[in-house]
Amino acid sequence: MAVCFNRADARFTRRGKACRRARIASWTLLKPTGDPALAGLPLAVVGIGAATLSGATVTFAPPLDVEEICTAAVPIVIPAVPGKAGMRLLKTRTVGGTLRDVDTLRLVCIP
Repeated sequence: MAVCFNRADARFTRRGKACRRARIASWTLLKPTGDPALAGLPLAVVGIGAATLSGATVTFAPPLDVEEICTAAVPIVIPAVPGKAGMRLLKTRTVGGTLRDVDTLRLVCIP
């Protein structure tokens, strides 16, 4: 999995208009917290610009430009339960200027 910022995607529109892009000041992995299996995700985000990491929050100084940028791929393990679908829920917050964006991603592994 990779974390991308300012990605142009026709599926993300509002009333037919593309989402507004902003310089990214910070990114936070809100959930799950303290999961060592996800430690590589914030570290990958730190790697895309001049940034510091405090807990699960990456702060960019200066903020990232409005160009599309993605991290390197990070392996994410989906916990498996014998005979059932495994699931992992990720919740993040991105801040850019006066804009705040909270996203939730549900990853499912169906055996």
